This record gives sequence, structure tokens and C-alpha cells, in this order.
Amino acid sequence: MTKSQYTAALRASPWRFPGVDGAADVPSNWAADAWDVEAIGTPILNELRQGVNKVGKLCLDEKQLVKMSEALRTDQVIALYAELCNDSPHRESEFRGNFQRLFAKHARKLPEALTRDQIVQLLGVDEATAAELLRDDLE
Repeated sequence: MTKSQYTAALRASPWRFPGVDGAADVPSNWAADAWDVEAIGTPILNELRQGVNKVGKLCLDEKQLVKMSEALRTDQVIALYAELCNDSPHRESEFRGNFQRLFAKHARKLPEALTRDQIVQLLGVDEATAAELLRDDLE
């Protein structure tokens, strides 16, 4: 399988990223490059966003997430984490531990956990709403 065939297969069905039928072992840079293709990385990112926003969890198969960890570069994993935090900062404490475990190869490079003030700022809410959303258990 060539790199362009691999990328075309992922475009057609991104949900198995980084795996595709007929490609047992592809060079790691192929998968990392494919992640940056909007038709491949964006649907997966959106699925992760939705799960984090709704239930505070990474709602993809853990085996797939571990494979993603192996395939992606550290800068891509950090960007993924930042997207999830920016989208649902109030859920970071719920998904952070699992993210660190599943993306262990990159965990030491992740940013520090958000502070309560950072979460409030990212949410753009007043103090009363923040207290209700955060249950003030982050102080």
C-alpha cells in the first residue's frame, strides 16, 4: 500500500484511524500526516469533543486511542488535548487522567491542569454560573 492509498482509505473511513484494511504496518509518519487531513482528523476530534462535552469521557475504543497515541506526534496529541480542554474546560478534571493513561507516551508533555480561574475565563461565565457548573470542587 502506498501513502496516497493509505490516506485515501482513511478519507473514505476515518473511524478506524490509524488502521485501514490491507495495511497492517504503515510508517508512523503516514498516520501522523493523515491526522492533519481535515477529512480524517476532524471527524474523530469532533467525536471526542462530543463525548467529553456530554459525559466527561473519551468516547472512543481504548485500543484505538492507544493506537492513536502511538501514531501521532507529541505536538498533535498536545493540540488534541488543548482542543478538548478549550471546548469543555469544566470537564478537564473528568477526562484528564484517562487521557494521560491512554496517551502515556506523551503525558509528560501535556500542559498543567487548568486552574479554576482559567476554566471560568474559558467558559466566559459569571461567578454564580461558575459556582454552579464547577460545584466549587476545583478550589
